[in-house]
Amino acid sequence: MQSKIKWGYKIRLGVQIGIFVLVEFLALTKWLKESDVVIAWLPEISLHAVCPFGGVVTAYSFFSTGDFLPKLHSAAFILMALGMVVALFFGPLFCGYACPLGSFQEWLGKLGRKLFPKRYGKLIPPKLDKALGYLRYGVLAMCFFKRRLLASWCLQRLIPSMRCSTL
Repeated sequence: MQSKIKWGYKIRLGVQIGIFVLVEFLALTKWLKESDVVIAWLPEISLHAVCPFGGVVTAYSFFSTGDFLPKLHSAAFILMALGMVVALFFGPLFCGYACPLGSFQEWLGKLGRKLFPKRYGKLIPPKLDKALGYLRYGVLAMCFFKRRLLASWCLQRLIPSMRCSTL
C-alpha cells in the first residue's frame, strides 16, 4: 500500500513540476518578446490563455457581448469550465495537480513544515483559519463584479499564472 502512495505522489509531483515549467517557459517567451528578442521556434502563447482564472474574468464580457476580452480567447474560458466540472466531481483536483500557484503554495507549506515543525499549523487559530478559507469565494466574486463594473482588464495582477511568473 505504501508503494502505491509513493507512486501516486511521484506522478503528482511530476505533473506539478511539468506545468510549473511550462508556465515559466511561457513567461520567459513573453519577456523575450518584450525585450525584442525573437527566436523563431518559440511559441507566442499568452499566459492569459492557459489560466482558467482568466475565464472567470472574461465570463461577464462573454455573456453580455458574446466576445472574449482582447487579451483572452476561448482557451481560458474552456479551461475555466473544465476546472469547474472537475471540481464538481473530484474536488480541488485541478488546484492540487495543475495550478502552478497551488503547487508553489504546497511546496512552501512543506518547507514551512520542515522549518517550523512544532509551530506549523498552530500559528493561526482554527476558527480564524476556517473563516479565512471562505475568503477565496469573496475574491472570486470581486474579480467577476469588478470586471463587470470597470469593463477593463484591471485584475491582471490577480491571475495566478501571472503572479507565479513574476516570482
